[in-house]
Amino acid sequence: MNVIEAGTKCCERVPGAKIGWRHEYKQCSRLAVIEREGKFYCKQHDPESRKEKRANRYALWQASWKAEENRRDFVIACEQAIRDIAFGHNDPVGLARGILAKEFGE
Repeated sequence: MNVIEAGTKCCERVPGAKIGWRHEYKQCSRLAVIEREGKFYCKQHDPESRKEKRANRYALWQASWKAEENRRDFVIACEQAIRDIAFGHNDPVGLARGILAKEFGE
């Protein structure tokens, strides 16, 4: 890795002033901190940093989606248990305990 000269700017193009319905693009005004494949980047526009941030966002989204799926499955199981109890299930307490054990590991 080469030493970055003082005053070297990031090579990324960013939207600047809006001209009518379009943006005028200009060079990023931040100082470069890293060189990748002969191009200089600031920390925000560094391709490796972007990939890492995108992977972290995706992992958070997956965890959130999995939690939502689990909540939805629990609600469906509760609704089905209420229907079963309403139609005369023989052991409503056991049914409720089974659903809670499955959800909360009790």
